[in-house]
Amino acid sequence: MNNKKTLEGIKGWLIIPGIEIIISIPGLPFYILTIIISANRLGILNDLFSSSTSFYSIYTLIFSISQILCMGILTFFYFYLAYLFFSKDYRTPKCYIVVQLFNIIISIIFYILSVFELSLFSFSKETEMIISLVYSVIWIVYFITSVRVKNTFINNKPDYANIVGK
Repeated sequence: MNNKKTLEGIKGWLIIPGIEIIISIPGLPFYILTIIISANRLGILNDLFSSSTSFYSIYTLIFSISQILCMGILTFFYFYLAYLFFSKDYRTPKCYIVVQLFNIIISIIFYILSVFELSLFSFSKETEMIISLVYSVIWIVYFITSVRVKNTFINNKPDYANIVGK
């Protein structure tokens, strides 16, 4: 008999990304809605959509709509990631890493746009962005190196993937 514990299953540190995925699915649309409602209350939306809008405001409108679309895409990524994660699909680690990289990229872009005041979205401090980036990098490294991740996400692997060792 083998009494050794194998590192597998959604346990240990792997619970934290699971919680992140669950919270992100309703959290991202709520964030988008909150920003839109706040902008409407402040009259920003009326200024953006008025015919006497300045050239600067048109850029702000374009960038803000682009940001809302990016957040929507990220929300759909999280839906797909949740499906993969909880079905323990072998594609989960790669998908999680892609979502985190997308998150890093849009965080940097959102921050740059907010510095130039070209966005409805804003970061109140640089530290918030840095914490977000560090969080993403830590989980990317974890998903690349973790034995638990390698042992947990093995379902639905095609036969040819077992032959080439992927």
